[in-house]
Amino acid sequence: MGKASDIWALGCLTACLLSGKTMEDRDREKQPILGRQAPEDVAVFVEEVLEGASATNHKIANLLRHMLKVNHQERITAEEICNKY
Repeated sequence: MGKASDIWALGCLTACLLSGKTMEDRDREKQPILGRQAPEDVAVFVEEVLEGASATNHKIANLLRHMLKVNHQERITAEEICNKY
């Protein structure tokens, strides 16, 4: 039920909707290679989005924190999302 990459994609989409920004907006100056993002860049983007989301809704910020784990093995599953949120 729901691959880790699907959860990541949904988390990115939600983060973009909440913040009005994408990771590409943040990295235009760096010109990422083949569209791949370094884990540390992802972590910075996630924290920036979470700061804004926390101000709006702590539950959303918590969900995003679990959806946008760089390590896919630590990422929340679709089943866990249904059960917790």
